[in-house]
Amino acid sequence: MRPASAEARERLKEAMGRLARGEQAALEDIYRATSAKLFGICYRILGDEKEAEDALQDVYLTL
Repeated sequence: MRPASAEARERLKEAMGRLARGEQAALEDIYRATSAKLFGICYRILGDEKEAEDALQDVYLTL
């Protein structure tokens, strides 16, 4: 049995592949899997909640 983190990575890779093939619904799966951690990283780097929210939004708009 693989660790949960390995399974989560596989699900994320699969969702990214679906998004790359044009399945817009995959973006929701990617968002749910990454937004909390990515927001934390943005906040640590930028030091401002609003700026971190804006940066996070830019990431998902780019996807």
